Amino acid sequence: MTYFLVSVAVNSAMDIAAKIEGGGVPLDAAAISALVSKASQKNERSTDVATVILIALWAIGIVDSYREGRARDKAKKLEKDQATGRTPSG
Repeated sequence: MTYFLVSVAVNSAMDIAAKIEGGGVPLDAAAISALVSKASQKNERSTDVATVILIALWAIGIVDSYREGRARDKAKKLEKDQATGRTPSG
């Protein structure tokens, strides 16, 4: 996902730079800004989907690491309780 998002941004930047170097776009901030807006609108749907997927996977990773940490903490507590002869609580 990250590779896709970066490659879309780099490809758009390279296309804009080529148009500027070729003389198709004047060296004017407003013209370049309009070209950037047009390029971002063209790729908006695919990058929006990729961004949502990336955020969802990131959130799943956070939840999974929390779950795994709790399981390891419980296992350590159980191991410690068994070593000291205590009965497990909670």
